Amino acid sequence: MDSNILFKRCKAEEKEELLANFEACEYASGEVIIKAGDQGDCFYIIQTGSCDIFLPNNEVPVAKCTAGNSFGELALMYDTPRAATVKSTCPVKAWKIARQAYRLILAYHAVQRSNEHMAILKEVVLVSSDQQEKKMLKDCLSEPQLRKLADAMDEDIVHAGDAILREGEIGDTFYVIADGRVQVETKHDGIVTTLEKGGYFGDRALISEDRRAATCTAIGGDVKLLAIDRDDFLTLLGSVQEIM
Repeated sequence: MDSNILFKRCKAEEKEELLANFEACEYASGEVIIKAGDQGDCFYIIQTGSCDIFLPNNEVPVAKCTAGNSFGELALMYDTPRAATVKSTCPVKAWKIARQAYRLILAYHAVQRSNEHMAILKEVVLVSSDQQEKKMLKDCLSEPQLRKLADAMDEDIVHAGDAILREGEIGDTFYVIADGRVQVETKHDGIVTTLEKGGYFGDRALISEDRRAATCTAIGGDVKLLAIDRDDFLTLLGSVQEIM
């Protein structure tokens, strides 16, 4: 499941809920499981047995599915006719999930994740480069802009002791701390500060391609980050100087 593109980016809680919605199914040898041209709405993973895959008007199989393999991915993404016929070559035990269940679970978690990101972003305090001016991110962006940013930011987990970015490296990603602590240090000054939830770093990457000015390291446990790269930020919101 983890290797399949449909589930690779799902979080642990999403995968658990998706797994709970798979149904067990069995097929006799020679049974057609899906047929080319039919409207399909289920995705399958083979537990035991094997199947041949046939393209329309072709009696010679073009591929074989065995235990651990899957088919029917397009049915979860699009309401289109099946592109191929899958026929069991021996008794098959499989698991299937319907499009509606898949989409509802992902949609629910997407909304939950977006709301969590929004709550964090609304607490971010922007500080000018000379440390003289402070303002809330939510005061710099409209509600729709903030929602766009919340939806676009990816979640990353970094383990304690791991460097998130290193001084001198070229970077293009901006980070907001969703949970945990990050230590900021430079070769010249040593430890400069420690950032916590709502803190941010890497903001220079949104403005220029300058090398990183400091090394940022996760400390005291795992750190959960919200991240967005320069190109995505500019596409969504435009120039960071104008916004902030």
